[in-house]
Amino acid sequence: MKKSLFMAALVCAFSFNSKAQCIKQGDVLVDAYYGFPNLFKAILQADANNIQNSTSGTSASAAVGGLSIYGIGPMGAKAEYMLTDKFGMGIDFNYSNVGIKFSDATVDQNGNAITYNYNLSSPAIRAMVGFNFHFVRTDKIDVYFATKAGYYNRSFGMVTNDPNYRLNLSLGDPIAFRLEIGMRYYFTENIGIHANLGFPGGPLVAAGVSFKFRTAK
Repeated sequence: MKKSLFMAALVCAFSFNSKAQCIKQGDVLVDAYYGFPNLFKAILQADANNIQNSTSGTSASAAVGGLSIYGIGPMGAKAEYMLTDKFGMGIDFNYSNVGIKFSDATVDQNGNAITYNYNLSSPAIRAMVGFNFHFVRTDKIDVYFATKAGYYNRSFGMVTNDPNYRLNLSLGDPIAFRLEIGMRYYFTENIGIHANLGFPGGPLVAAGVSFKFRTAK
């Protein structure tokens, strides 16, 4: 009896998942998202005192001031084409930026007071392609697992009025990789929201809006 009930439950679950699908073969899925945290910004924030001391021409003192750290993202957009009802191929592009501003008040060789201002920014971009497996599909919910790989670039730039400052920073490995699990919920046939968890290659947590375009009947 218990075995019969279990088999009946499996049949009902399979039937529901196969008939009531918010996505299917031929659909195009587009997401726009904003994520948290900005890890590079967090690192700069934690090391702010060391950065202040190392970029000043004097010892650690009140001469260095106006220290502020700013950032945006990670944010991005991704698109996916459903090769079958369960498997899709997609692209993912995300962007983030972090920077630090500070000033250094000092005295030149003639005894004149002078203030140098520094603004270091470090934008990063990732462009990845990958495959998604949609293992839960109902009439409104889509849960998927994704693996992606592609290109990564982080650059550094300094704007300063200090003629003697030289920026000497190295770039990391230009390869991006990401594992991700996410869920979409569609309010209507074509519009919904989504959230995902992933690492590395972008935000640890992200959420945003989702759009679906049906290319086949």
